[in-house]
Amino acid sequence: MIILITGASHTGKTVLAQRLLEKHLYPYISVDHLKMGLIRSGNTDLTPMDDDELTVYLWPIVREMIMTAIENKQNMIVEGCYIPFDWRKDFDEEYLSEIRFICLALSDAYIDAHFDAITEHASDVEDRLDDSDCTKEWLMECNRDFIEGFKKAGETVTIIESDYEKTIESLCTTDCFIEHVALFVNDVEKGRDFFVKYLGGVSNSGYHNKTTGFRSYFITFGNGARLEVMSKPGVLDPSKEEERTGYEHIAFSVGSKERVDELTTILREDGYEVLRGPRTTGDGYYESCIVAIEGNHIEITV
Repeated sequence: MIILITGASHTGKTVLAQRLLEKHLYPYISVDHLKMGLIRSGNTDLTPMDDDELTVYLWPIVREMIMTAIENKQNMIVEGCYIPFDWRKDFDEEYLSEIRFICLALSDAYIDAHFDAITEHASDVEDRLDDSDCTKEWLMECNRDFIEGFKKAGETVTIIESDYEKTIESLCTTDCFIEHVALFVNDVEKGRDFFVKYLGGVSNSGYHNKTTGFRSYFITFGNGARLEVMSKPGVLDPSKEEERTGYEHIAFSVGSKERVDELTTILREDGYEVLRGPRTTGDGYYESCIVAIEGNHIEITV
């Protein structure tokens, strides 16, 4: 397993990496250390201030180290800022299944309320030589850029809103979690467009394996949940009976009864079959059930 940790400045990436090292006893590689080794040894004319250029320069090296570790069946923690937003496009599925990705960011509200504490703890794991350029405004801008960039690429971003310690601890203690749900369809673009148009998902730019014909899009929703919509030549497409074993539906929360009613009406008018509802179920959920893309069911709930 590769644990790939990135995020904005002063988010505690190194603290998290250190704690995961102590828990799992995995080797730990700092991209910052790699950067400084290459700069100080004269292998590049780049400076620590050349962030964009350093990402272009360092990522191919880090990528190949990750691939080598996976091929050798080795565990490793990789931590640093210089991870491109679209990093997934550089790996086939066989590699991606071995990578746990964590992106950390601080909300504006957290930075505003805890800025002094953030700077005081900046050297908890490593001594920062000069942190005088870290202002509240710069830190907010930096974190916003990371949140926007990785979410646009379809990634889940762990945003620290209030309790920093609890958030970091949850990332260390959560060994099993639902990272994403995947759905095979015949028309992958149409499938992507459905979840973007009606349910507000944000899609990444997609992945295409030209050898196998496999295509996929990762779609991220408001709370960080992700859906992968996939297609591949030759995949079986049996009839989807309503009452059968297996996964039955994906449920989407839209925030209010009014929104459930509104979206159900829109989908019905656009030609999608409404199986049930909107209604209040026996266990208290207000929901409707829709036959969505290619016969796959979704529920819309409060």
